[in-house]
Amino acid sequence: MKTFLGTIFSLVLAFTISSTALALEVLKLDTGHYVAVEVNIVNAEKPTLILLPGVFRALDLRDEFVQLAKKQKVNFISIHSSLHPESVKEIPANETPYFKYKTITTADLASEVVSVINYYEVQNPVPVSLSYSSTISTELAKSGNFPVIIETAPMIRFDESDPSGASVTQFWKNYFDLFPITGGFWKAAYLKQTYEYYWSKEIDNLLKRYPEYNQPGLKQNLVTSFAALSIAADGFDFSKQKFSAKTKRYFILGQNEEPTRADLQKKAISLYEQQTGDQKSTAILQGAGHIIPSDVPQAYLNLIKKTVFGK
Repeated sequence: MKTFLGTIFSLVLAFTISSTALALEVLKLDTGHYVAVEVNIVNAEKPTLILLPGVFRALDLRDEFVQLAKKQKVNFISIHSSLHPESVKEIPANETPYFKYKTITTADLASEVVSVINYYEVQNPVPVSLSYSSTISTELAKSGNFPVIIETAPMIRFDESDPSGASVTQFWKNYFDLFPITGGFWKAAYLKQTYEYYWSKEIDNLLKRYPEYNQPGLKQNLVTSFAALSIAADGFDFSKQKFSAKTKRYFILGQNEEPTRADLQKKAISLYEQQTGDQKSTAILQGAGHIIPSDVPQAYLNLIKKTVFGK
């Protein structure tokens, strides 16, 4: 079976419980979503970075960037979405995961972020996307409630690393659209099958990297949750949004970004600058590729601090 392998494959709250692996806080939302978070708020009067996750997980104490941010007393909340392993593994065995019977959208994922911000009563949140989570920051920008959003190595199109595979997927989606009554059902089934097929192979590699996820029943849940994450991003195009001058977007790019992605990033940023008049929106970090927080953690933190805190 030929599958589409896009960029996302490269890379009121009820109560609080604990995650043993990293001592993360885990919130259960009133929607039934479990969301693991790393919280470091040392001065509530200062801006708080809302660190959005990449495709596999959020930044946490496994990352030097987070260790540095804590040491330097930078306010942040790093969020694993409800579809990521640190959150999924907290779902009790007697609960049916919501993503097994509900289609998840990027608006749903953005709503989780807003719920976390409200729970911790963050007064000056600054979302910071990372690759995949440009899908989430795009939804947050629509609200007009965030004066500044930092976009780190943003994913511009869901198909940017596999345009030929994407064309096959798009062909079948267009075909199903020819049938107004049953087409929606068959298109949804096709996407679910396609992405679950891919993740059933990819999850084995993830479990090798993170053996703590080898728990009874967790593997199949992760296959389903990552497929849901992929379906949420299916068709995403960062450059198709209407950029507003009310939300300042600051783009942090890697000097060694993959050429196809870099070209798409530059085109999207050009549209942003044209629509907003903001001609000083971009910084390029030397020595960084796509995963900037891992490649140059101190330089990345310094740049964010300068952008957000002015120092």
